[in-house]
Formats: sequence, C-alpha cells, structure tokens
Amino acid sequence: MRIMKKLTLIASCVALLLSSCAHEYNQVLKSGDYTYKYEYAKQSYAQGKYSRAIPLLQELVTMKKGSTEGEECLYMLAMAEYGMKDYETAAQWDVAFIKASALDGVVSLETFPDISPVSYAVKAVRNINQFLTQRRGSAT
Repeated sequence: MRIMKKLTLIASCVALLLSSCAHEYNQVLKSGDYTYKYEYAKQSYAQGKYSRAIPLLQELVTMKKGSTEGEECLYMLAMAEYGMKDYETAAQWDVAFIKASALDGVVSLETFPDISPVSYAVKAVRNINQFLTQRRGSAT
C-alpha cells in the first residue's frame, strides 16, 4: 500500500511539472512580445528542444529580418532542423542564412563567436549532403 501511495505521488508531481512546462510554452506561442519569444527560442535551442524552438524561430525570422537577431534565428533554425533530421528543410534554411549574411554583411564572428565561417560552411555542406544521400536512398 505504501508503495502505491508513493507511486501515485510521484506520478502526480511529474504530471504537474509537465503541464506547467506545456503551459509556459503555450503562453510564449500566444505572446506578442518578440523579445520574450526570442529568448525562449534561444533557450529551447540551447537545450536541444528543437520541436519547441522551430515554430518560434520561423515566426521570428520574419519579424526580425535584416537584424543581427534575425540572422541568428536563421542560423538556429537551420541547425534545429538538422537536429530534427529534416535535412531538406535544414539545407533550405542554410541557403537563406548564407544569402542573408552575404547581402546584409550583418553576420560576423562577433555575432556568433561559437562558429567560424568555415565551420558553418562545413555544417551547411553536411546538411546538403545528408539531404542528397537521403533522397538518393529513398529513390532506390
């Protein structure tokens, strides 16, 4: 009997925790505060919660277009799609990121100190190659 009570208590705590996380995410999605969305998306991306980050980043790419934050959203969106193994979409966002950074001249090593242009290009090429390999595999 005691074990059953403990299991029920633990299950209740887990359910409460999960529902509060979902509630917070829904609040962020509905919010009109793009700074709040941006910070939440960055946090979700950093924690590897790509399925939460992607919808926010897709919205933010449009809202922050032409800014340093917009460029960072493009980068995170490409890498999040790659992390979700959606290589085709990742490759598309890679191309958008490279075009935007080339046109705007906004992206620099100071903007993204954790990457260099060479390492990013390598990741982009890997994304594209992964997509091509996947497509060739599904065609046979």
